[in-house]
Amino acid sequence: MLETMRQATQSIAAKIFLGLLVVSFVVWGASGALLGGTSAEAIRVGDTRVSALDYRLAYQTRVSAIEQQLNQRLTLEQAKIFGIQQTVTDQLVSGAVLDESAKGMGLGISDERLVKAIAEDPSFKDGFGNFSSERLKAVLRQVGMSDDSYVRNQQSVALRNQLVSGLSQGIAAPDAFYAAFSQYQTEKRVFDYVVVDRASVPAIAAPGDTELTKWFEENKTKFIAPEYRKLQLVRLIADDIAKPGDLSAQEVAAEYETLKAGYTQPEQRRIQQIAFPDAAAAKAGADKLAGGMTVDALLAELGRTSADADLGLLRRDQIPDKIVADAAFAQELNKPGPIVEGLFGPVIVNVTEIKPQSEKPLAEVEADVRKSLATKKANEVLFDTHDKLEDERAAGDPLADAAAKAGLKAMVIEMVDANGNGPDGKPVEGIPAMAAVLAEAFKTDEGVEADPVNIGSEGFVWFEVTAITPERQKPLEEVREAAIAAWTEDQTLKSIENLANAIRDRTGKGEDFAAVVAAVLPQTDGTPAKPLTSAELLRSDSAADLPLETVRAGFELPQGGAAVSPATTAPGRVVLKVSRIVAGSEETPPANLVEQLNNQISEDLVANLVGDLKSKQEVIINPAAIDAALAF
Repeated sequence: MLETMRQATQSIAAKIFLGLLVVSFVVWGASGALLGGTSAEAIRVGDTRVSALDYRLAYQTRVSAIEQQLNQRLTLEQAKIFGIQQTVTDQLVSGAVLDESAKGMGLGISDERLVKAIAEDPSFKDGFGNFSSERLKAVLRQVGMSDDSYVRNQQSVALRNQLVSGLSQGIAAPDAFYAAFSQYQTEKRVFDYVVVDRASVPAIAAPGDTELTKWFEENKTKFIAPEYRKLQLVRLIADDIAKPGDLSAQEVAAEYETLKAGYTQPEQRRIQQIAFPDAAAAKAGADKLAGGMTVDALLAELGRTSADADLGLLRRDQIPDKIVADAAFAQELNKPGPIVEGLFGPVIVNVTEIKPQSEKPLAEVEADVRKSLATKKANEVLFDTHDKLEDERAAGDPLADAAAKAGLKAMVIEMVDANGNGPDGKPVEGIPAMAAVLAEAFKTDEGVEADPVNIGSEGFVWFEVTAITPERQKPLEEVREAAIAAWTEDQTLKSIENLANAIRDRTGKGEDFAAVVAAVLPQTDGTPAKPLTSAELLRSDSAADLPLETVRAGFELPQGGAAVSPATTAPGRVVLKVSRIVAGSEETPPANLVEQLNNQISEDLVANLVGDLKSKQEVIINPAAIDAALAF
């Protein structure tokens, strides 16, 4: 888990490309409209400024992204430990540096290219993959961003991309680098190993009261009941206020006409294409078909099969050669056509199956159309419902009453901790946008009228903390059985580790590995244990008893070296010895790996570019403004 977090917050790709190209969308301009007002500058580079509010939104966005990757809430303490604040600072400084440099270089983008980029943004496409101006307006309204602000953001992204792509495209490493990398990647090792597990050590006797009490005092933080909160929640998304049953038949029919293309399957044809090397061969083939030879017989004569000639069941627009497509869709079934000059030479086309165009009637898809139209209408009035509920709260109504007047229902979560679990330790069901809602709910006091949580482009969740059950230390009497089990597990692990370390240490001093194993590790039947021998393994391999972490540890050892590493099943340990090293090959890696290496080099160059630009520009970071931005 910790390694996942580190990778999520520290990779070059995340810091450079996501940071410089993606985060700019949410940061520049969006926060001012969403959060309102002005604030002290958190970062300044020349004339480019990042406000404390911009910083806060970028930080929240980064935390939310990592929470989605981990599928759990990230506490503020974890965010600090894994350097999210520093990552966000680096991202925003880098973005400001690139923006300032782009201004100095006089870079620009045409209106036509900018319009095309916006139209190609997948965020603004409807269910059929077409650009939707309604979707654009809805998304911008959701984040509180004006059209002008969004256009400025896209200009900034485009200019940064010009800088980045201009430097990083066409980069390649020298051949010596590829050879060394290939040798490193293809080196193999064979290990002698033994697994030390529960069966390898004597059973642990139950602890006495004194021993258990002493251990509990040293480990009692493992037995703390977390803080729980009782929540009242109200969700508002389009589906919550959509009313398909209220739509008239006329409205549904009209909507069906606008969506009809999505319910229409164009004509498809199964096509055989017989290719010939030249016109003479094509004419000879056509003459044979005209004389009564079958297509299969002609293909056999040419040394091919029906499968070789079969292009599949295709729509006209799926055939890349327009000339062949036109010929195929003009022919009769099972009647080979005349010679056609395709893109790659003369061909004869034969259609073996025709699947006519089909269209799902309104009666068949009416439920889908009603739901689609009702959701669309609900999206149009979603903010009206939002405003209605907010007005009722402002007038003094409790959240549940305000929700009822707005046509929504409140739900109650009796007890939930910050990670979304109940007192039984199991996840609490039914909390919408759980990570985001709990992050806010556990920063809010009981009875406070908090702002709703924005759940992206879908809607909002209002919450109210109605009761707080404080964190408490569980006494030993309450958790005695669990404490005994934990103590026993702790002692078992120590016994396993001591035995595994003894095998490693004796082997390291020159004793024969197999002899040491036989001496200290008897099997359940009383016979001496024998080491196992692995197959030849790459450093990226794993085996049944050798997890990846253990194999990688083995690659850090010299010939004959021994180490202890976690086994596949806890609390076991693997003691392994390097018995043979197989040198790797210096051949050039596969093309896809070369591409990955070149991309990594490109990313490093971009990082160096940003570093160089920073050194030439005055970068001012205001820690006080950043602290204020995160004090929420």
